Amino acid sequence: MRTANDVIHRILWDDCIPQAEVIVGYLDRFVGTVERDFAKFNWGDIATLSQTETAIPQHRIQYFKWRDEIIWDKRVRLDRVFGSSGHDVIAFSPLPSAPAPLSIVAAGTQANATTVLHASTDRPNIFVCFRIMDPAVVDACKHVQTAIIATNPRLAAAALAPARFHCTLVRLRLHSLNVVQRRKSGLVNEVAAAQRVLAECQGLLHTLCASSVRIDGVSAFGNRVVYAKVAPHDGLLTLVATLKARFAAAGISLVGNHDVYQPHLQLFKLAKDHCRLGTKINARSYAAYALHDFGSHSVTSMHLCGLDDSSHIAPDGFYPRLAPPVVNVAPKRIAKSSTTLKSPAVTSVHVFDLT
Repeated sequence: MRTANDVIHRILWDDCIPQAEVIVGYLDRFVGTVERDFAKFNWGDIATLSQTETAIPQHRIQYFKWRDEIIWDKRVRLDRVFGSSGHDVIAFSPLPSAPAPLSIVAAGTQANATTVLHASTDRPNIFVCFRIMDPAVVDACKHVQTAIIATNPRLAAAALAPARFHCTLVRLRLHSLNVVQRRKSGLVNEVAAAQRVLAECQGLLHTLCASSVRIDGVSAFGNRVVYAKVAPHDGLLTLVATLKARFAAAGISLVGNHDVYQPHLQLFKLAKDHCRLGTKINARSYAAYALHDFGSHSVTSMHLCGLDDSSHIAPDGFYPRLAPPVVNVAPKRIAKSSTTLKSPAVTSVHVFDLT
């Protein structure tokens, strides 16, 4: 009988099998058989996955369902995908046209220039970050990128452009950019709510991130993402925790964040297509930079940016920004009026007997 791996590849590459309608039944060591949407797994090499992605060893897969009908079952040797078990083959139908992805006009762009955001509901589509622009730090990052690419020229396509160097603070999911939500201050959309949260944290940014962050060493998430490590910074950790709490209070979903915040500057990220072709980032290629000192960098501002499928590039080469940046300066204070208000004269006193 054809294997689970054969079925996975058929579902991945056959346009007539809608991935959104496939369920995977797999064996969990603690709770038994569990079902999960096929599309929520990353079916690449487990060794190449980052800590935010979900995978399952293929030997744990028990069955596949399509539209609530089991189409492959290891337990009873049923194969209706290829018919290798002698059963009739399912006549799969193509996926109906998918809804258009969410779009939003990026800040500072023309009205017809839109940022296309991920339509998948379990992925972040915006993020908050601070940019890495110090020339010395940028040059150090480019040097490491060049050294790694020299070991495997195919990795050049996975290198992050220097204009996009940044450190992510929080990843978020806007469920609808058109749905208006009611709040105490009136009717505002999710982008405006996110922008307001950042603006309210300007004073906190100035207080907690007065000192620079250190960038020391190179590490990786699996064999797919290589990054420069941002050293622990108490102010940055407090800022991120506060942002998460305030975004959650504003009704904005936190998606794709580590339980323990790991500040980092991404240098390489392999696309899933590269992983399927067997491309990997060998740990030996960056081992010499494990303790490399990239220098210090100031947290000069926070940016609200869109994660887009179209690789849209802003005029300055950075990610599309959905709102003006929040700059690390002391927030303006409202000057107190010099007019002295006189207390009203007491004309009478009323005494109440409570006995």
